[in-house]
This record gives sequence, C-alpha cells and structure tokens, in this order.
Amino acid sequence: MYNDNFIKNILKKYIDKQVNKFIIYPFGMNGVRVKNVMQDYFDLKPCFIVDNEYSKYNQNIIDLTELKVAYKKDMHIILTVENEDVNSKMFNELCEFIPSANIINLYSHKKEKMEYDGNGFLLKDFLPLEQVIETCRKKHNKVKVRISHCSPTIWNVINTVCQAFREDSIFDLLLIIDEYQSERSIRQAEKYGYKYIMCNEYSGGDKPDILILCASFNKVTDGMLECRNYAKLIVVAYWSVIRYDESVELFWERIKKDFGIYRPDYYLFDSLQYKEIRDSNYFSEKIVELGNSKFDEIYHAVQKKQYIDGWDKLKGKITVLWTTTHGIDNMVIPKTLTFDLYARTVFGYADKNQEMGFIFRPHSSFVIEMLRFGFWSHEDLRRLKQYCANSSNIVYDDTETYDNAFSIADGVLTDAFCGIICSALPTLKPICAAYRSKKDLHWHPNLADSCYSAYESEDIIAFFEMLKNKQDPMLEIRKKASKEFIKHFDGKNGYRIKEFIKNKYIEREAIE
Repeated sequence: MYNDNFIKNILKKYIDKQVNKFIIYPFGMNGVRVKNVMQDYFDLKPCFIVDNEYSKYNQNIIDLTELKVAYKKDMHIILTVENEDVNSKMFNELCEFIPSANIINLYSHKKEKMEYDGNGFLLKDFLPLEQVIETCRKKHNKVKVRISHCSPTIWNVINTVCQAFREDSIFDLLLIIDEYQSERSIRQAEKYGYKYIMCNEYSGGDKPDILILCASFNKVTDGMLECRNYAKLIVVAYWSVIRYDESVELFWERIKKDFGIYRPDYYLFDSLQYKEIRDSNYFSEKIVELGNSKFDEIYHAVQKKQYIDGWDKLKGKITVLWTTTHGIDNMVIPKTLTFDLYARTVFGYADKNQEMGFIFRPHSSFVIEMLRFGFWSHEDLRRLKQYCANSSNIVYDDTETYDNAFSIADGVLTDAFCGIICSALPTLKPICAAYRSKKDLHWHPNLADSCYSAYESEDIIAFFEMLKNKQDPMLEIRKKASKEFIKHFDGKNGYRIKEFIKNKYIEREAIE
C-alpha cells in the first residue's frame, strides 16, 4: 500500500504545475488514500471516482464505460492499483481514450524511485532509545505535554494517560481546563495532583511540544490554536467508544468539525470505531487502532467488589446498575433516552424485590437537563436522593466515575444508544439495552446484538428476573463481541497511548 507521503509528493508536482482536475481509478485502499491526501493536504476533490465494482453500490462512483463518456482532456487520471499485471492491463485500457501523459501511474513512480519511509536512517534505528531520549531532554529540558480537559464527564478517559506521562521523567505535564463545569474539573486535577491552567488563560506562547485532545465540546480559543505553530505532535485520543451518529459519514463530519482546525497528526480510536472508519472512505494512516483509556479503571474496578460508604446495604444482593444517557433539547425527547418510559417500572420492581440491589446512576448532563427544563426542582432532586438513601436496596450514584458501580453490579440496564453498552461489554456482565420503540434501529447493530433488548416494561422485568435466577444465555455472544470491539482490557491503555505518542515524538526529533 502506498503511504501518504509518497502520494502527496507525486500530486504536489502536478498541482504546482496548475494541474488540479483528477480522477481516481480504481477505488481500493490506495484509492481511498489518494482521495484523503487530495482533501487533507490540497483541499481538492476528485472530478470522478471510478471503480467497476463499487459503482454498483455507490451512485457517486462511476464505471469505466461511464468515464469514457465523461472524460475531458484537461483531466488527469490517477491509476492506484499496485499489482503489476493488473496495473499493466488497466494502463493499456486507459490509453485507448486518455493520453498517456494524462495518466498518473503510481506504480510506475514507485518503480522509478525508492519509496522512502525512513527505516534504517533515523537515529532511533541505530542508536539506543535512551540516547535519543537524552537528546530530547537536553534540547528541551523536559518535553511539554499539554492535555485538554474539556469536561469532567471524560475524566476516566484522560486520567490514566495523565498518570503515564507524569510517571515518565522526560515529560512536563499540564492540563488545560475548559470553563464547562470547571469546578468539578479543577477538583479532579487537584485530587490527583496534576498541574493545570484555565483554557481562557492559556497561551500558545507556552510553546508545547505535544498537544493531546480527547473531546471538543466547547469553543476554541486562540491560545489553543497557537499550539499548532509549535507542537511537533497533535494527537486526538478520542473519548468515546461508540459513535453518537447514525452513520460513519456524519460521525466523520463531526470529527472534522471538532478537531480539523488543529490539523491533528493522529487520531486514536478503539476497535469498534476504528474498524468502521477503516472500511470507509475516510481512512488514512492518521487513523490508529489503540485501546481507549477509559477501560483501565473499569478493568481495575471489576477485579474485586468494593463497597463505598453508604453502599453496604447492597452486600450479598444480586445488584443491577441502571444508568441513563441524556440529550433533551428544546423539550424534545430523543429516541436515545428512555427514562420517562421505564423509571416507574424500575423503582416499582426495586420496591417489591428488596432481596435485590439497585444502583441508580443518572448521567450528570441528564440531571442538568431535568433541572433546566423544569421536570425536576432542586428540592425534587434532594427528595430523590433521600428516597434512595432511605431505601434498603437502592443507592443513588453521583460519584466521579461509574467504576464503583461496575465493580458491584451483576448486570447493567442502560439506554440502547448510550456508550455504556460498549463500556460495560468487556466486564462480561449481562447488559440490557432499552429502546423507546422497535422502530429505532441501532447505529451499531453488531454491538447491540450482544445485549439483551427491552422494548417495553415487561422486557425489563424479565431481565431483572433472569439476573435474580443467575441466568445468562448470551454470555458467549458477549465474549465474542468484546474481543471484536475492544482492543485491550488489561488496565494498560493509558500507558500504551503514552508510549505511542512518545515514540512518534522521538521519531520526529530524530529526523530533525
């Protein structure tokens, strides 16, 4: 497969000569890379994408017969196939109606000049890694790593990454905290002893070496944008393990909207998202499959049941974690939220089945929505928490992360479109995904198929009864899904992310 630099250098020669009308043929993995390089580096879109096979499925792709009609003399066609025999055959077919000077044959360029990838020439290839690291230390004193902490709800994503960088002596770590719920974010940073600065006070004049982004929920500041002028590496270690969009196309549009302005060097995803992007038109060498660090603390939590203050009443009981998503906007209830449909069922069942335990963990954003739109008053919220506290088998969980709940729970009830159906998956505990309607098709059908489904109250009661009877007919399905959709579940993803970023940074230092 041709790498991006190889494709970029070839296209640049033509574009510098005012050639900017390109056709891609065929549209395999190399074709996808050519399309991404054209868009990412040169802000160009192909005049046509040609593929005899995929034209059957995609109306935006034409076949060779259609190209013969549509081709114009000012267009250049990029021949992407690498197999020598197939390449020769396709080249001869194109020469029947396209001048050979207008055919950019990537294979012939590869034969003419060695494709340089740096292997064997970089310092890291022949000097001990410690020597390259020592060079970095002398040059910069310490390598400045800045991590954006834009919301307290993603603390479980960045915490073990921060730990890994802090424990590595060549790095100087600083959190950039966004104003959104900043009091909680500051408490998190101070609890673990991390240095921090507020986003609106941060200046790119700090000249960071590495900038790490996880999510982008709020406005971009000039100081953050300046980082691109100095940082050798900007990496998106994406916060979620599912996409909250109905298609990969919409998901990638949101990724570009959130992060494109920073021009990241790499995007790190866990397996579920990576595989979807890999099989789409948006794949490039910037996309890397690397486990999500949120699984680290979940892994450690489920090794042993740990009861925090006030939760002792759950000891010895089969316990259900019930957690909600959020997303109410302008008083419109989305299909992703089911609290209003099933709250009476859950609380009613809990009241009648005191031998079972229940952990109620509403998403913090859901609670804010309940208050904002007037469904609850602050007094209502106090009464709800008090009800749970007075109950002999229900706890209200508003702790920082859901790790304690995962530790104790024997099963999980959550909204079908909530990321919990993936976050809980590697724990192998039974998961019930609640829907508003059978008409609501899941965005990740293969993932959803590993969960029990609830479309009405009776389904939720049946799930509770199944847990009570210690039954779980879908266990093997979840084991298979976990291996397919979760890259690593061993508590070491934060370290892996740090090592990946460290090695990429050292590579760039070695080149310079």
